[in-house]
Amino acid sequence: MKASRLGTEFREYILLENLTHKYQYPCVLDLKMGTRQYADDDSAAKQQRKKAKVYQVNLSRFICRNKYYGRKLTVDGFKQALCQFIHNGTTLRTDLLPAMIARLSELRSVLQRQHSFRFFTSSLLVIYDGQEAMHDQPERSARGDVDVRMIDFAHATHQNFDDPVQHSGPDQGFIFGVESLISMLKTVLQEYG
Repeated sequence: MKASRLGTEFREYILLENLTHKYQYPCVLDLKMGTRQYADDDSAAKQQRKKAKVYQVNLSRFICRNKYYGRKLTVDGFKQALCQFIHNGTTLRTDLLPAMIARLSELRSVLQRQHSFRFFTSSLLVIYDGQEAMHDQPERSARGDVDVRMIDFAHATHQNFDDPVQHSGPDQGFIFGVESLISMLKTVLQEYG
């Protein structure tokens, strides 16, 4: 949240960032995380949603999946969906997996040190460039050009917020989701890398 002064009046606003701007063909996966997809004050539990957009080099277009696709996935189906997310139509981009796993591991470490935050209904956004690294740009492939961000904090809470329910300790539900994703990516890397 930012504040600016307009004459004698202060205005607060939210500054949004276009996370895909640096990618030529941004491939985006939006994953609802954790074991609970509703806030303390929600009247009914909300279901998981997953969204994906993946560039297919062989088709020269994006393949998109909506939240309803994600709701129907089994564990094996989710693994296949992850493989589809990193498959560009010609190659399974296992070169991206070490960077994804590293970024998720860093996030897990940060989350484990947090006290009383709960990220109900929050998501992870995973982004990479669908255009493969050119032979004259090996550092791009080695780096992975992967971005992982937490998003959607509308129902996040903390002990200092004025919420009726107070939580303590790390958000084990969100951490469980991150650990499950890391485990699944490691499995894909082991099987196909």
